[in-house]
Amino acid sequence: MSFKKVCLITSLILFPVACSETPVDVKPQTKPKPQVAQVVKKRPVLPALLSELPTDVAKLLSASKLNPDGLSVYIHAVNNPAPLLAFNADMPRNPASVMKLITTYSGVGILGADYRWPVELYTTGEVAGDTLNGDLILKGYGDPNFKSGDLHHLLDDLRAAGVKKIVGKIIIDNTYFSIVKHDTGEFDGKRYAAYNAQSDALIYAEGVSYFVVQGEQVYSPNPARNVLIDNKLVFKNVACTGRYAKLQTGIHREKDSVRISFAGTYSSRCPERRYAFVVTDPENTLYATLSKMWTEDMAGTIEGGEFAVAATPAEAKLLAKIESEPVSEVLAMINKKSNNVMAQQLFLSIGAQQEGNGDTSIKAYQQIQAWFKSRGLDFPELVMENGSGLSRGGRVSARHIGELLLDAYNHPQKDAFINSLPILGVDGTLKKRMRGSKLAGHGHLKTGTLNDAKALAGYLTAADGETYIVAILHNDPAVRYTARPIHDKLLEWTASQNTAKTAVAPTVAAPAAVE
Repeated sequence: MSFKKVCLITSLILFPVACSETPVDVKPQTKPKPQVAQVVKKRPVLPALLSELPTDVAKLLSASKLNPDGLSVYIHAVNNPAPLLAFNADMPRNPASVMKLITTYSGVGILGADYRWPVELYTTGEVAGDTLNGDLILKGYGDPNFKSGDLHHLLDDLRAAGVKKIVGKIIIDNTYFSIVKHDTGEFDGKRYAAYNAQSDALIYAEGVSYFVVQGEQVYSPNPARNVLIDNKLVFKNVACTGRYAKLQTGIHREKDSVRISFAGTYSSRCPERRYAFVVTDPENTLYATLSKMWTEDMAGTIEGGEFAVAATPAEAKLLAKIESEPVSEVLAMINKKSNNVMAQQLFLSIGAQQEGNGDTSIKAYQQIQAWFKSRGLDFPELVMENGSGLSRGGRVSARHIGELLLDAYNHPQKDAFINSLPILGVDGTLKKRMRGSKLAGHGHLKTGTLNDAKALAGYLTAADGETYIVAILHNDPAVRYTARPIHDKLLEWTASQNTAKTAVAPTVAAPAAVE
């Protein structure tokens, strides 16, 4: 029995992660919750509001034609008692992926930086010689990063016990989370997009099915039992240019199965291409991958081959167990690349800590609010529809994001949290932002982008060596096209501060929410 996860490099790590930083173009199919304030309507530019901003920032905002009412800013030196700038700081905003700061900080505080997610292998039968007579049960507890190397390690332990033949059902136990499955196209109509993958207590490969076109082959490295590949490509030994460099993909549902088609006249000289779609539930992929791995890679056999999704019986015996990377490492996977499904796995894992029945999402929100209050934080306007920020209804104020960041700066596990954030001009979603500028390498910040929301929040080191908390939440129908220079100018202004000479700016009262 092994209790330590083996880090194996697989082909899956070459695929893009499920991120929310790409703006979504399709209008949502469902309305936000009625109690949530909508994006503010445009009102005339108010010079008095603009005058509260740094001059260069105010000029950019005015030239952008964006409504000042849509911008919230909170900037606070970590060693000062009052904020340097608070502009519309108390207005509830949609933070987009900046919501992940709430999820990941809560993960450190509630689960702990050293917490690891177990995955367990059980049986209801007995091992006789080289045969396991009974069901084989795989049980998950929300591991955000359960991949093929981990599954292989579990089966290695079973093989090391002398088992070659399994006579019984393969059972997937994902009951640790109590969640309502939803249509993956609910958010924006893009039901097959990787960033819309659903969470699961035993999610595998982040809930995504991968497909590879290589040479004249089309295959899936993580096949699902109900997903079929229809290769209609006509290959030609010509240069990979023009029409020979293009192919078409199609997704067709047929009762309980899904058919992925690849069509076109295509060059066999084209480099390998990879595709990721959300087309089936995680248990279908996990069952097919487990069966293939056991029979082909390990030369084992499965008799019966029946498949079920069910809870682990009380009498089942533990055969093997592995544990994931610690929370401290998972935070970086979430924040650096803004991984939605991993953030939601962490969010639900927080909820699963609360005993009793009920929706795990609701329990997660309750756990987070209770933990915040235990630390003297009170966020009454906070709305969390999920832990990733891929939401039309999520709301929080810039002031409270700033207070969270300040609290995290003084937390014993602050390094695990701060180091998980993208570094300005260096890596993650900020790799190309302000690269080559004086600020590059001097900020750890989380980005957020949706069609009508753009956000940036984290820590910035100023010229005087002081660390500043920066929280920028910007909601406007045109924000994705014109807001970035304004936000960058706010970073430049903050970095130029000298705490010995800078007076504290007055706090601006927040305007009333517009329905």
